[in-house]
Amino acid sequence: MKNIDEKIRKIVALIDGAATEGEARAASLALQRLLVANNLKLEDINLDDSPAEVGEEVCDLGRRIPEWKKTLALVVAANYRCRAYTSYSNNGRTVVFVGEGEDSVVASCCFRASANAAENCFRTYSARMKAMGYGNVSRQKGVKGTWMLGFISGLKRAYAEQVSNDESMALAIVVPESVNRHMDGIGLRTTKIKVRTTSDPYVKADGYESGYGFGRGDRVTAASA
Repeated sequence: MKNIDEKIRKIVALIDGAATEGEARAASLALQRLLVANNLKLEDINLDDSPAEVGEEVCDLGRRIPEWKKTLALVVAANYRCRAYTSYSNNGRTVVFVGEGEDSVVASCCFRASANAAENCFRTYSARMKAMGYGNVSRQKGVKGTWMLGFISGLKRAYAEQVSNDESMALAIVVPESVNRHMDGIGLRTTKIKVRTTSDPYVKADGYESGYGFGRGDRVTAASA
């Protein structure tokens, strides 16, 4: 188990320090495969030799949080035994991941990697559309929101396929009751996520393809960061 703990530490470090979305994707998939191969859940791994407690990991997102990032945070959190919420203050906006032990740290790392990959993929899409004569689509109303929702849907499908292909994975990502109780105790106010979108189905389809490819880890869909 000690060797497995060390491997987990190294993979988490790779995710957090990834220079490109390809590196982040590979490390994220390596983490999931290592857990499944050893019939482990993150709660079984002792990374700091202390009892697993519910903790929060904060991602600083600056003065504004794009609505699509809120949706992405929820999807990533659910795949790593966590829950997430957004926080607002005079110092800026944050996404907070809540999980047992190192779960919240892992979810936070994977969220940042996924968000960076989505931004890079969208820039590639925008450049391609401009080269084809469609102008600067990144400034067109609702295009980015629609593309990002497509990316998130594709990523979510990739996550779901990983779970359906391995029953042990389904058990490994169940959010612990301790996390749910922690969230209930915070007393958060529920708000509806509103992403500005366009009706063009091709925009969402392109985002979906990129998100699905990123989630599967079988191809690089954008230029390096």
